[in-house]
Amino acid sequence: MYNHKTYISADDPAFYIVHGSSDVLIPYLQAKNFYDKLVPVIGANNANYKLLSYAGHAVAAFSTSSNLSLLVDFLNTHLK
Repeated sequence: MYNHKTYISADDPAFYIVHGSSDVLIPYLQAKNFYDKLVPVIGANNANYKLLSYAGHAVAAFSTSSNLSLLVDFLNTHLK
């Protein structure tokens, strides 16, 4: 079975992870565990994890103006 944690390395790009707490397709703890494995390797400044309370999988909560603003800030920080 594929284990994403096996492939984390210091030269990985920054990660912006957003997950819904009510996602029934992918448990939010998978994203949190991935984030927890990323931080020691790529640094806390290069990894962001946000849990959207009561949000399901790919719902409108991901595209609110406040959430998109956080994403744009993250991208501006890491792509410029």
